[in-house]
Amino acid sequence: MLEVETARLLLRPYTPQELDELARILSNPAVMKYSPREPIPKD
Repeated sequence: MLEVETARLLLRPYTPQELDELARILSNPAVMKYSPREPIPKD
């Protein structure tokens, strides 16, 4: 994936060090409320 950077935003691939935090975020029902996907289980 290409990095895209603006004055207020940086889009880049996730790193392995970020996967635990990403899993915590994506398993939160409040975060996923408007997503077409269901929350992702932590286990």
